[in-house]
Formats: sequence, structure tokens, C-alpha cells
Amino acid sequence: MIGRLSIAKAIPGRRAEVVRGYQALDTALRGYDGYIASCIFTDPDDPNEVGRLSFWRSTTEADHAARDNHIVALRSQIHVALQPGHVERIVEIASSVNLPSA
Repeated sequence: MIGRLSIAKAIPGRRAEVVRGYQALDTALRGYDGYIASCIFTDPDDPNEVGRLSFWRSTTEADHAARDNHIVALRSQIHVALQPGHVERIVEIASSVNLPSA
């Protein structure tokens, strides 16, 4: 199982827009093979920071979904509300509680 981690800073005043965009992205990704679950998080000490962690059976399945035209369009809508320099990483999930196994 892998995780796709995104941590970003919204343009001041646009964090709610980024959260809504991530919610739309999560809704769309639910239909793709390999998708397990996801969560959206915010930093209580930074009003502009917002992030997302999605769980996938494999990097191949996560990459396949990321290349879909609809997903690319949703991500580009989110990016217009972000400051430059967001972080995107793939991480291997060593263990989990309450997530379905890969």
C-alpha cells in the first residue's frame, strides 16, 4: 500500500476553496481501481496550510488515476488557489489501523 501526500499553502483567503477542490478530487478518485481511502487535513496554527493523503494499493494504480483527464482538470483548478512550492510525495505505508489491507 502506498500513500500520496500533498501539503500546500493556499493563497490567503482561499483555503476553503482548496479544501472543496480536494473534496471534489477525492469524490472523483473513489471510482478508480486501487483507491482505498483519503483524508484532507489543515494546520490549526497556519490558516493557509492544507493537505491531503490518499491511500492506494500501488503506485501504478495511483499514477494511472493521476493521468486521467478529469483528475488533471480537477488538480489544475486546485492549483490556481495555491501559493508556489507545494509538496507532493509518494510514501510506502508500513502499517495502518482501520484501513483495508492492500
